[in-house]
Amino acid sequence: MIRFRRTRTTGYIAVLLIFALYVAPVAQAAASGSDPFSLKKRLLIFPFATQAGMSDSAGGQAAAALSGMFQGDKTYEPMVFSRRHPSVQRAILVEKTLSNSDMLDEFGGQDQESALKIARQLRVDSIVLGDVEKINYDPQKNVGEVTISATVIDVRTGAVVGKPIVAAGQTPSSIKPRTEGEAISLAAGDSVTKIAQAMGVNPQAERVKVKRTASHKSGRGNGLLLALLLGLGISLAGGGGGSSGGAPVEPPDDPPPSPY
Repeated sequence: MIRFRRTRTTGYIAVLLIFALYVAPVAQAAASGSDPFSLKKRLLIFPFATQAGMSDSAGGQAAAALSGMFQGDKTYEPMVFSRRHPSVQRAILVEKTLSNSDMLDEFGGQDQESALKIARQLRVDSIVLGDVEKINYDPQKNVGEVTISATVIDVRTGAVVGKPIVAAGQTPSSIKPRTEGEAISLAAGDSVTKIAQAMGVNPQAERVKVKRTASHKSGRGNGLLLALLLGLGISLAGGGGGSSGGAPVEPPDDPPPSPY
């Protein structure tokens, strides 16, 4: 009888843990109006087009920086286009649905046709095309200025989402860059941040959210491990485990004598 009560108590604890770790958070999310099982939209960001005289890597760096702004975002799951992606290589070499002429080094706002062909092959939901339109540096003020335009396109319909974004970034006044390159990089970061904000993302809030989410996942993983260990304890206490290994199964307690 004692062993039966211990098993039942352990089972209650395991059920309570599972409820606290999984059922309650889902119910809370539903009550707040959010969908805990919602899927993110896959967002493909192409290397931005640059103007003559600009660094060849400027467009790729801008795309990578924009992708980083979406860390922890609830709406989009970003990725930066690479011609080395396995699906792209298979489409070129095996399926012949893409050609090398579609593989541009940079994709500006005028390159929608090739970009959409690639996006449909990768089965993403939306794409971002952009142009680094202007890069200036004022040596007297030690300030850089970078203007970037970006367009978000729905892959299924091919239509532009919202209005094209034009973001003029500047070196923050609170920072004193040591070189011209650093001043321009800071201005470009400011411009990319404004693009992300226009797309509905708060980069600073997302960074904080990522840290909190990582901490929450770690805690939930520890709780799950504890629940599994408790479940194992239930199994062992119930006499599971077969004839090889583990403690032998005890015979049931003798029933009390009948009063009749």
